[in-house]
Amino acid sequence: MLNLYILNDSYNMNIAVIQKDVNSFLDVVMGILIKKTGR
Repeated sequence: MLNLYILNDSYNMNIAVIQKDVNSFLDVVMGILIKKTGR
């Protein structure tokens, strides 16, 4: 059971890291779009 808990923890951490990457990627894309439309 302990192994399952450890796997679940690392899986949740990976999901959180991926979400952070996606959020920062979206921020960059939105920033570029705003700059292009703002001109």
